[in-house]
Amino acid sequence: MPTALLLLIWSSIEGCYLSCNSIQISLPGNPGDDGNDDGNTNTETGDSGGDTGTPPPPPPCTFPEVEPNNTLGEAFEITAEAWACGTLLSDGEDMGVDFVTFTVAEDGWLSLWGRGEDVGSFSDLSMSAWVYSEVGGDDLAIAYSSPGSSDPRLTIPVHAGDVIKASIRDQNGGTGEQYIWELLGTMEKYDPLDCTLEEDETAGGVTNNDVVARANQTLANGDTLCGVTGTSDNGDVYRIEIPEGRTDVVLEVIAWQLGSPADITITLYDPTGETVSSEAYGELSTDLDPTLERTILEPGVWFVEIESPPAVGDLYWYGLKVTAETSTDTGI
Repeated sequence: MPTALLLLIWSSIEGCYLSCNSIQISLPGNPGDDGNDDGNTNTETGDSGGDTGTPPPPPPCTFPEVEPNNTLGEAFEITAEAWACGTLLSDGEDMGVDFVTFTVAEDGWLSLWGRGEDVGSFSDLSMSAWVYSEVGGDDLAIAYSSPGSSDPRLTIPVHAGDVIKASIRDQNGGTGEQYIWELLGTMEKYDPLDCTLEEDETAGGVTNNDVVARANQTLANGDTLCGVTGTSDNGDVYRIEIPEGRTDVVLEVIAWQLGSPADITITLYDPTGETVSSEAYGELSTDLDPTLERTILEPGVWFVEIESPPAVGDLYWYGLKVTAETSTDTGI
């Protein structure tokens, strides 16, 4: 190839390299992008009305709080299945707590979700729910957290026509523009527990089942017991009959992980009523649903107590899965 032609090609390549490496690429949303696809950059310094690079604010929730709303009587109206939101302030009429209210449309299970940490708030929220019911009477439930989050969640049984009033606040009394919150009430389409045995507090003619001497229902292998802590005391006691041989017992509480406000402690008593074992947590101290495991070699009637101190009430529900497998091998 002639030398002159080689020099011409090399000169063209070198010129392209220098010019191509000086090109500035502007991506959509970056400063200087005019939002068009024509490859031109916006070099105007005035107000062009185009994209400034600042993302638009999030759309407002369906029900922004309406002040004043810092007492039960001033709770502002919302509806279920839509988000409400607000800010915990302490100036003027706002005392660092906000209330909402709505009416339940159907029987079922109501879940209330409070969000703070999950949306970047400074708030460590707690949530209280008052249920005013012509069917079940009036009751109160309080939640402080949920699995995997410090944000509270409640799942409680309700009836059509029940009036719900819920409050939301920072557990440490914090207030300010950064203490934002969101709240959603939604009806669950399923029963959270598949029960094989329902608590009957007065079965057998007893006044209640709150102590060992009045344990009036017997648990068996494979049962899923459903109960509430009630209002007369904070404990429910059940019988479990242990035969001769070796019985491996596993008692698994199901409550907090499904939204119950109950913080359960489970205790196992021997036939004389002496405490043998007690559990308040799951595998982690942040798991409020305990599991109690015990190998029992002594036959007789043992007792299981479920308690949720200090909170009680018909909204403080729990499930208990029972495994009691017996074999002739005592391991001795």
